[in-house]
Amino acid sequence: MRKAIIFLIIIANYNIMVAQDYLISFEGIGASNTVSDVLVENLTQGTSLTMNGSEVLHLVNIITGIETLFSEQKNKISLYPNPMIDHTKMQFVLSEDGNTMIGLLDISGRIIYQKQENLVRGQHTYRIQGVDQGIYIITIQSGKNSFSNRLISIRQNMSGDLKILHEDVKSIKEENVILKNTEENSYTKGIDNEIQMQYNDGDRLKLTGTIDTYSTVVVDVPEESKTITFNFIACTDGDNNNYPIVEIGDQIWMAENLKTSKYNDGTDIDLANQGNWTGRLTPAYWWYYLGDETEIKNTYGLLYNWWATATEKLCPSGWHVMSLSDYGVLLFNFSQFPSEYEYVGGGKLKEVGLMHWNSPNTGATDEFGFTALPGGRIGSNPTPENIGTDGYWWFSDSYNELFSHCLQIFYNSAEMTSGIYWPKYFGLSIRCIKDE
Repeated sequence: MRKAIIFLIIIANYNIMVAQDYLISFEGIGASNTVSDVLVENLTQGTSLTMNGSEVLHLVNIITGIETLFSEQKNKISLYPNPMIDHTKMQFVLSEDGNTMIGLLDISGRIIYQKQENLVRGQHTYRIQGVDQGIYIITIQSGKNSFSNRLISIRQNMSGDLKILHEDVKSIKEENVILKNTEENSYTKGIDNEIQMQYNDGDRLKLTGTIDTYSTVVVDVPEESKTITFNFIACTDGDNNNYPIVEIGDQIWMAENLKTSKYNDGTDIDLANQGNWTGRLTPAYWWYYLGDETEIKNTYGLLYNWWATATEKLCPSGWHVMSLSDYGVLLFNFSQFPSEYEYVGGGKLKEVGLMHWNSPNTGATDEFGFTALPGGRIGSNPTPENIGTDGYWWFSDSYNELFSHCLQIFYNSAEMTSGIYWPKYFGLSIRCIKDE
């Protein structure tokens, strides 16, 4: 009866267990096929970690129900990873020496694999491989020790025979070993490095992959084990600042605000001060002098008047200041009704949390990795305004001789507006988009 209950629980919770335990690997395309580092940010939970690009991210959740049932036993089988793709490690502890029977049963209770070994007291580690897709039960019977756990395999068409291999044959009493063949004693270890991160079904992850001077952002809500591909594309400005990029639909955007003091031909952009900012009709930039200048610049970028965008040399070569047309494509990428998207689009583009946005940072999800920040503006009064509350970005489109369009996103609303006209001498942030 107890075994029947276990099997029913497994069936009822199969989808949940699979959906909350994933293996994520990484690869690069474009400028590099390899990834050196990956910053993983769980935007839903506000947690993060940095890992090597060759490692595997293991997203796990504490599963109640069947896990709780097994954990109530004094002796417990640990399986990692579970679900498994091509192999898993099994660990258990025996309280005494003894003849030990290890069994693998399918969901119907039929024995798929069984082996007997005379094991010594203590911890034992096995490698399980060659298991076809499905739900299984691992059982251990050894004297007073009797325990079990479920194993899920999510890979089809396994190549090779099913094997359960002891990693330390010295722990086996040689005179009583019963093995299928001697090959099982001679395998070499090949377990990939895995980094665990707590994950709940539906959490949104922001993953930033880097290699040398390239950096790419991908936002994903994993529902299965997968490989995340980073498309590495050069984005370097006249100051040799390198920017992370993010693909949104068919568009490729900078994932940070522009911070260059030079045009893409290497010539200097005029640095305006409070005495010559207001009303000027020539290109200029400005930045905040609020504590650490470098930190402010690297976080929020610089502020530029519209005349700087009109030079068409402000963005890295092969990139341009976003236009109203680019903005329209962005809206159409994610909504059949672009005007309705503007009611929630600001939240979808904003960085989550309160590190840079003032509370309440309404609706912020950073759904695509754009990571909009509230860089504020320089207006008629040549002092910083609205830093922390609003973000403003110039469009390249001119409205008339004195005014131009801009995009605005607010700290207390999920909306964004694009129908605002600001004087061209105002200092606003810049986002660049790659040329088609």
